[in-house]
Amino acid sequence: QERHFSSTGASLPSAAEPLPSLSSVHQQPAAAVASPLDSAPISTIDWPVQGLAHTSCTVSNGCLPSTNVTVLVVYGPEYHTHISEMAWNVATGVHSAFESHIHHHPSSPLHGHIVFGHTSNVTFLDVKDADAVIIGSPVYNGNVHPDVQNWINYWHIDADLSNKFGGAFATAGGIHAGADGTIMSILRSMMVFQMMAVGGDSWTSPFGAVATVW
Repeated sequence: QERHFSSTGASLPSAAEPLPSLSSVHQQPAAAVASPLDSAPISTIDWPVQGLAHTSCTVSNGCLPSTNVTVLVVYGPEYHTHISEMAWNVATGVHSAFESHIHHHPSSPLHGHIVFGHTSNVTFLDVKDADAVIIGSPVYNGNVHPDVQNWINYWHIDADLSNKFGGAFATAGGIHAGADGTIMSILRSMMVFQMMAVGGDSWTSPFGAVATVW
């Protein structure tokens, strides 16, 4: 159920592969993977980790809270093919970002954890344990899908998530089908909990990633 990638960069699973089964939670602690740089601290990337994702961060492998980073990628609904495939690609993008950081900062250990799941098996505890949360939804009548919005609505309203980053992505049936509004609605919900909302990387996708399905 878990795949572990070292900083050397093993081949990534493609979106065409079946999504991992998420029926079990944390079967065993993730093992640290040694860096190819003999004198460098150990960096690890766990892919994907289910449930609470901090078990591979220990003093023995040089992990400190400041270097232990968990990114939660969650989508809904579970049965929606397009958003599940996009979520998988978002997760592989997170993995690539971890790899890039390790490559450019070999002397600074990073312990990256990617928690991947859907709204039916990811809980608010996973949100609280993550450093960044990326939520995906298909456009549903110009809005966030009810499964996703309902999942967010059950977050504890008095929770302070101000130390977490938030991002969003969406799939839509057309270029004017409501993708931007869907993403902004997710980001707006995140900001209610004081999360630091992050948009896209250019003016062409200022709010987040969108896939248009014709």
